[in-house]
Formats: sequence, structure tokens, C-alpha cells
Amino acid sequence: MNYKIYIKGFLIISSLLILGCEYYDDLEDYSINNNEWFIKFYGGSSIEKGLDAVETNDNGFLLVGSTDSYGNGGDDGYIIKTDRYGNMEWSKIFGGQLNDRATSVSKLGDHFLIVGDTAYDINTTNIILKHIAEDGELIWKANIENDRGGSLRSKKMYITSQDQIVVIGDMESEGNTQMVVSVWDDHQLVWQRYYGYGSVSTTAAAVIESNNGNLVVLGTVDENKMLLVELDEFGGEVKVNFFGGENDVIANDFYQNSLNEFVIMGSFQSGLCLVKVNENFEVVAEDLMQGEQYGTSPLGASISPIENDTLIVSATYQKIFDDGFQIQYFLLSKRIFGQEIWLKAYGDTDNEPDYNRDFEQAATAFKTSDGGIALFGTHDFINADKMMLIKVKGNGEF
Repeated sequence: MNYKIYIKGFLIISSLLILGCEYYDDLEDYSINNNEWFIKFYGGSSIEKGLDAVETNDNGFLLVGSTDSYGNGGDDGYIIKTDRYGNMEWSKIFGGQLNDRATSVSKLGDHFLIVGDTAYDINTTNIILKHIAEDGELIWKANIENDRGGSLRSKKMYITSQDQIVVIGDMESEGNTQMVVSVWDDHQLVWQRYYGYGSVSTTAAAVIESNNGNLVVLGTVDENKMLLVELDEFGGEVKVNFFGGENDVIANDFYQNSLNEFVIMGSFQSGLCLVKVNENFEVVAEDLMQGEQYGTSPLGASISPIENDTLIVSATYQKIFDDGFQIQYFLLSKRIFGQEIWLKAYGDTDNEPDYNRDFEQAATAFKTSDGGIALFGTHDFINADKMMLIKVKGNGEF
């Protein structure tokens, strides 16, 4: 099998400097009940992390992550259902005495599938898969165990056109990391396989069903280049390619468009890169997101199409100072590949060092059924982290 490395040397683009960035830094001003456009916070007196979200059939949201404020000890998996205005309707917690979390959620009719991981001891973590009803009651659950020793940590989940459940994560053992892909059908395990391509680590980022019916997995090899691997119905490799350049690139998210092209987002030292590849995994276009508005080392979160060639990118602005102090807040960009339409920032956006400031970290963003955009992640109130859900109009404004 032939492997190829792509992405040319990164160049700074100036479109952001022309268009500018609009900042929203008084977050509490938008935490209003029964307002269609809002910012809401969820959690207790300790630490919560927001990791994934979906819109529900009643136009509310299901939010997943972890909590240290509630539960049985350590971090516990945290599930929250809200109404369309972001007001909490119910919450569920799962976990034992050690650390647990929910990392990904998908909608299955009126029900939800949630994947996370749970620690059995200080050396062993397995992936857990839950099927819950619309009221949060548990219907079925399964443990995805590692038959090679070490720990499994969940990343993402995908439901195929045949209603098969695909779970991806990382298998960590003896200083080496490989991707794990586990496929389930009607609550039964179909197959589970491991994939390693680097000298030290191959980590999973996202998975989709391609237009030809095969699975395609996005990952990162040795923390310096992105990977796409196409798998057949039994998990066999159909093709593999690597994408990287002069800078180390970490894979974040991807999707496939109507032209059968894959649009990939990655993070590197001074910006974000969008790479478009064809069905043969050959690069056909690149789009770089660099400049002062993105910070010195932004962290990509999600990328999703919203209409025609228009897409939404969510990320975390991150600026690191010489003394190690960091500034972080949410970024949301609407763009056509190669051209930014607008860029918005939400959070404590003052770019001066302030050790009493708040921090934000984005997890996902998506178009809502009413034409708005939902952005979900974590807000750090100095002494406690909270889940944060933002809903804005289609132009990024409140």
C-alpha cells in the first residue's frame, strides 16, 4: 500500500484582517430565560466539562460531558436535556468511584446513543455505550472492552444508514496508542479492530459513513500528521493516506460533501487548516485560517456543512505568553472554502494577561432546525468549570 504526505508549507492569509472579528465578552448578559438566542451555563460548585451536544426533536438540546460537582466520586458522566431556550429539563449522572465521562452523543429516532468511558481501576479504562429514551431512562448499555490489555478511551460515535453504531477511540498500552473501531448492530458487537500507523501513537478524531457505504476514520499519527483510512464492511483497510507539512498537524473533524470530497480540519502551531481531498484521498484544495484573530495556537473543535459550499467552523482561540499564561475563548466562523464570511468570538476576549480571567474551550457547533447555530463547550469561572451552551442567529449574533 502506498502512503503519501500532503499539505504544502503554510502561508498566512489576510482575509481575516480585512473582515475583522466581532467580540461578545459579557456572557452573563445573554443568560436570559425564554430568549430564543442565549448563553447558558450548567453545573455545580466544582468542575464540569462540555464535550458534545445534539439538537432534539422538540428543538431542545441534549448535552453530554463530565461532572465533579455531583455523583459518586471522581468525575462522573453528565447528561443534560434542555428546552429550546436552554433551560434544563432533566439531568442524569453515571459512574463509579473513579473517573467517568460521556464524550459523544447521537440521535436515534426519539432516543439517544451516548458513548463515554469508565475507569475500573487506576490502570484500566473501558469504553461504555448507552442507549437512553427521550426522558433519559436507560434502555440498554454495553461495555466495550480491550482484549489486548491497557485502556480504551472513547472519542466519537456515528450511526450509519443501516442503523449500525460505530464507536471510535484510543487503545493505550505500554506507551503506545492505537485507534480502535467498534461496530454494533441491534445491540450486538459485529466487529472490533485496532489500527496503528505511527512509531508511537495513532489517535482517533472522527468517523463517518462515506457516500459509497464504507467507513472513513480521521486520526492523527505521532502528533504531527493527519490520517484518513477507509474501511470495508469487515474493518479491512481499503486505502490510507497521511496529510502533513512543515508544521505538526493535529486532526480535529471532517465531513464528505455532495461531490464526494472529504473536507478535513486540523490544528497546527499558528492556525487552523482545512484540506479538501477527493475519493482517492488526493488533495485538491487547501484553506488556511491564520492571523491575530485566531491566536498563536488555536484549537480546532468541529466543522460542519450548513448549505451548498458554506460551512461552520468552531474552535478555541488560544494565545500563549512567554510565562506560559494562556488566553482562551470560543471562535465561530462561517465560510465558503477559501473565503471567510464572518468570524465571531464569545468569552473573556480581552487579549491582555489577567490571571483572574475566565477561559472557554469549544467542543462542537452545528446549525439548528430554526436556522440558528448552537455552540457548546466549557467555560471556566476561575474556580469552577461549567458546561456552556450558546445559541445565536444564523449570522452569529444574538
